[in-house]
Amino acid sequence: MSIEQASSHQTSPHLFHIALSFLALTFAVHAFSDWVTINPIFYIGLLTISLLVFMVISVIYFIQLTKSLKAGFNQFKHSYRGHYSAFSMSLILAGLLIQPYFYELAWSFWAVGSTLQFFITTYVVRGWLYYDHWKMTDMSPIWFLPLSGLLVIPLGIPEFASLELGWMMLSIGLIFWLILFSLMLYRLFFHPLLSKKKQLSFFILATPPALGFLSYVQLSQLESPDLVARLLFYTSLFLSFLLLSQAKRFIDTPFCFDWWRIPLPFAFMTVASLTMFNLLNIPLFAYVASLFLAILSFAVLYLSLRAFRRYKFLK
Repeated sequence: MSIEQASSHQTSPHLFHIALSFLALTFAVHAFSDWVTINPIFYIGLLTISLLVFMVISVIYFIQLTKSLKAGFNQFKHSYRGHYSAFSMSLILAGLLIQPYFYELAWSFWAVGSTLQFFITTYVVRGWLYYDHWKMTDMSPIWFLPLSGLLVIPLGIPEFASLELGWMMLSIGLIFWLILFSLMLYRLFFHPLLSKKKQLSFFILATPPALGFLSYVQLSQLESPDLVARLLFYTSLFLSFLLLSQAKRFIDTPFCFDWWRIPLPFAFMTVASLTMFNLLNIPLFAYVASLFLAILSFAVLYLSLRAFRRYKFLK
């Protein structure tokens, strides 16, 4: 991909995957700080950087959008894959992260992000139902992003809203995840392989069960994992290690914006593994969380350096 082609993404919601990766990293570091002492200055610095990245990318996107509203509307109209969920998920995570410091602002971020996410998911699912030209080969793991967005909403409950809203989001997200996951496996087993670039999105497959686990534990206030919690956690853990075992296949793929879809699941698996450690007090889960956080940190740093040096998308 040339620099010119990369710059064309400035009006694309793909850019929000970058902000989402930074905020997810901060979310994982915040959870890790409950287990290992982390200098507050480091965390506040990381949070500030993540929020600045989100703000800068948002400004870039909306400035470009005002220059071509028609193109932006058409882009959203045909965004059946749900790339705009990266923006709403970023808002939700930003709200969760700043909640200890600025409650009113945090609630606004979470409420706006959650409302957008619900309507985006509704719009995307409606597109899946009523668009009559779908082929099984059109499916991609990026389709799981709107469902992941629904599953991150309950992490702000009960601080921001009632429990019933959380259970509603969790129910919708898990039911549609199960259906879509079954279709995705059928597509992968019995149809041609995805392109090299689309294969980078495979890691998103581990995100819904990890978020489902975290949201379920949050809403249930479990003191020890039950059957549902274990099913969700170990499914995500298996998918994470399965995809890590194919690392060479992904590393051989030329650098592109699709690489920014890799960090997200490792952030939520870090938090999920730490949650299992807190529930069971088995040190192995803390070591697994450390592994995922190391991979996540390296991925975000590496991708940031590659993007800045090669694409210079902020110029």
